[in-house]
Amino acid sequence: MSQGPAILEVQTPMDPGPEEETFDFRPLSVEMEAQVTRVQAVARGRKARSEALKNKTEEQRQMLFAAQQTSELRRNFFREVDEVLGVSKAVYNSSAGLQEAHGYLQRHNIQQLLESLLARAALERPPDLREFLAEVLMEMIKSRGQPSMGLFTEQDLSTMFDMWDDLKTGTIPVYKVAESLTALNCSVGREKEAVEAVVGADCSQVDRETFMKIVRSELEMVYSSPTV
Repeated sequence: MSQGPAILEVQTPMDPGPEEETFDFRPLSVEMEAQVTRVQAVARGRKARSEALKNKTEEQRQMLFAAQQTSELRRNFFREVDEVLGVSKAVYNSSAGLQEAHGYLQRHNIQQLLESLLARAALERPPDLREFLAEVLMEMIKSRGQPSMGLFTEQDLSTMFDMWDDLKTGTIPVYKVAESLTALNCSVGREKEAVEAVVGADCSQVDRETFMKIVRSELEMVYSSPTV
């Protein structure tokens, strides 16, 4: 009895199971390594300060807190220098001319003036920008010494209050006033103090009149009497 041809049995691979989680072990970039190092340094610093505080008196803690606040103010100062002048801390410290220029910009509110001019130009879209800016500057010179809220009007402040007053109760949480000052870029760093100076530390709600009074006053401190 003859045998038929041999049949070659081919085994197919088994169906793959659920995908297993894979990990990317590629080396970190230089930028990522730097970020990780900074995060680790901050974490270690916080832990060390926390441990150190446990063994200090209340007076020593207050002194340390004051020193930390001073350090934070210095960091903010040099961050502002970098944003306004575009130079590093080292370059700023080594140049008396840059320090004088920065002082001039601060004393005369030049950055605030430029931001106000650009905002008005973007809002009104004048056909002749040069002529428009010249007219606005002349108006500022003529109105020097008079209260001004810059681009904002009483109606703007009233509308802002309405945005916060969702339930139309006629009052809003007092912290919304501070948030408004932050959004308007005035009373920077002292928003809460500016509000409490008018309503007190225990106030929880303010009405439209009080809201507008506080915001108007702080805006006028920013925009009034620019030196141009």
